[in-house]
Amino acid sequence: MPRLLVVHLTLLDGDGRAAFAAALSTGSSSAVVLVADDLDLPRVGLELRGPGLWADHNVEEPFERWSLGLEAFGVGVDVPPATDLDVLLASRGSPELRGDRVPVGWDLEWTSVEAPEVEPAAAAALGGYRVACRVEGEVVVGAGRLELDEAGERTHHW
Repeated sequence: MPRLLVVHLTLLDGDGRAAFAAALSTGSSSAVVLVADDLDLPRVGLELRGPGLWADHNVEEPFERWSLGLEAFGVGVDVPPATDLDVLLASRGSPELRGDRVPVGWDLEWTSVEAPEVEPAAAAALGGYRVACRVEGEVVVGAGRLELDEAGERTHHW
């Protein structure tokens, strides 16, 4: 099942920097991509600010519920049908990601539906877990609005 939304938040404490990247499928052959890879570390919590970007990530209940808010500008791009959004983010510097500036935002909540499980690939190297979730809320792209109520997952690595 293709994913509709991928969000990556990376905190680089040693460098004093943070990075935010997201990709949102907006149709069978289109997506919006946001990449901000040189942000200041959040002063409090996980709120990020940068040119054309405000993103906040809140632990409402540890291991149970997260809320995410976003107000930003992304790049609307044409993509082949069923494009893997993680691959799209990895190739963010390629010429195929040139497109139109698009306002995008969301108010979403990830609620765990199962107990967290250790993620095998991360456990050996870094440590981490994965948890199945229900993703609910609203996504705004341009003038359009979409209500989400989908199965999802959340991963955390350190």
